[in-house]
Amino acid sequence: TPRADFAQECSRTELTLQSTRQQTAATFEKMAQADSVDLTEPAQNCDRLLDSSSRNPQALLYLQQVLQEDDVLLRHAVRCACLMAAFCQSLQLSEAEARDYTLAALLHDAGKAQLKQLFPQEQPTDQAALPYSLTLLEQSECPARSLDAVAGHLAPLADQSAPARLLAIVNRYANLQELADLGKIDMATLRTQLLAAAGK
Repeated sequence: TPRADFAQECSRTELTLQSTRQQTAATFEKMAQADSVDLTEPAQNCDRLLDSSSRNPQALLYLQQVLQEDDVLLRHAVRCACLMAAFCQSLQLSEAEARDYTLAALLHDAGKAQLKQLFPQEQPTDQAALPYSLTLLEQSECPARSLDAVAGHLAPLADQSAPARLLAIVNRYANLQELADLGKIDMATLRTQLLAAAGK
């Protein structure tokens, strides 16, 4: 497939990101009430992100960097999904695998939405939210590959499955990018931490 023009792809992908953001906000709101969710629409949004990445991954990567979203959880979810879509594209994974991993990236912190509802004064940690995320995703009949990625992404590297390792990389990068956006870490330090995490 020939690469799409960067500017044209940015315009096209902005609509996809807007839809993904709105739909993910609705999904998190429903999951915060401990309701099961039909994952058809989130999966379709993941397909659109993957399509964008196949046309021009640089457009998707650029847009996730400049994403304007006040809700930190929502911004992290969409950012992780964009990064995962680009990652899957570069690894040339099958459509089904790429969709499942991108869905995992989009919804891996769903439990935080529920914890924020239950304990509004507290900032839930990834570790505390993980069991809630898994319960919500299981009751929503999330694909097995997605569940595997979410279940193991916080485990030690040696204990991670391949899907969990992919999500761990994307999650770590998005967290470091968030610190850089807030001015809490400079890009040289970010680069050093990423290389250290990669074992280089």
